[in-house]
Amino acid sequence: GVAAALISVEDKLDGQLVKLILPESGKRAAAAPVDEEFRQVRDAVLRECVVNLARIKDAIALAAHAPAEAQGYDQVPQLVRGITAGLLMIEEPRAGEVMDRLGRVLAGVALPDLGGLAGQRLDLLADAIVAVEYYMEMLQAGRPDAAQVLDGAERAVLALRPATGRVVRSTGAIQRGG
Repeated sequence: GVAAALISVEDKLDGQLVKLILPESGKRAAAAPVDEEFRQVRDAVLRECVVNLARIKDAIALAAHAPAEAQGYDQVPQLVRGITAGLLMIEEPRAGEVMDRLGRVLAGVALPDLGGLAGQRLDLLADAIVAVEYYMEMLQAGRPDAAQVLDGAERAVLALRPATGRVVRSTGAIQRGG
C-alpha cells in the first residue's frame, strides 16, 4: 500500500514537472493539490508504522513471557529502523528521534535478559511504546495536541537509559552504557 501510494505520488509529480517544461499551450489545471497527495502518503506511512509497532509489542510480550519461544524478537531492530525512517520521511524528526532512542534501548537488552525485565523498567518500556503508537494515531486523526503524548514517550525512553559507565549486555557483545 505504501509503495503504491509513493509510486502514484511520484508519477503525479513527474507529470507536473513535465507540464512546467512544456510550452504553455498544453497547460491544464492540476487534478489534485500536492498537499492532498502528501497527506495520502503520510497516512499510508503512519498506518504501516502503527502495524510495525504492534509487531514490536507482540515480539516483546512473547519474549518477556517465553524467551525460548520468541522467534520474532530478532526482527525488532529492523522494525524500529523502518518506523524511524517512516517518521523521518513524513517530516516528524522528533518522533523519529524518540523511536531511534527506543531502538537503542531495545538493542541493549539481550533476549534472555528480556524475560527478567520486570517492574518499573518493563512498565517504562511499555509506556514509551504505547505513547509513540498513540502519537502516530493522533497524527492520523489530525489532532493538534499530539506533541504532549510525545513528551511522555521521551520521558519514558530517557528513564530507560542505563546510567553512565554501567555495563549493558547487548546481543552477543558487551558495551559501555552512556
